[in-house]
Amino acid sequence: MDPPSGSLTPGEIGNPYSQQIILSENTYEIAQFQFKVPEGALPPGLHITEKGYSTTISGTPTELGDYSFSLTVNAGACVVDQA
Repeated sequence: MDPPSGSLTPGEIGNPYSQQIILSENTYEIAQFQFKVPEGALPPGLHITEKGYSTTISGTPTELGDYSFSLTVNAGACVVDQA
C-alpha cells in the first residue's frame, strides 16, 4: 500500500482532511477492491471512500487524540494487502 504502514499525515480538529491510499501494485487484474478497518477505529469525523484499487480517508476530524487502526484490502474472499 502507498503510503506504507504507519505513515498517514496528521490532521487537525475542524480542518478538512484527505489521505488517498492506493495499492502499490495492481497485479491482481481486479477492478474493485474492498477496504475495511477490522481493528481500531478511524478518528471521529473521518470515513473511507472506495474507488477501484484505491481508497480515501477523508472528512473533518472532530476530536483530539492518537488513533490506531488496521486497514485491510480484500478482493473477493482473499486478503491481498494489509497495513
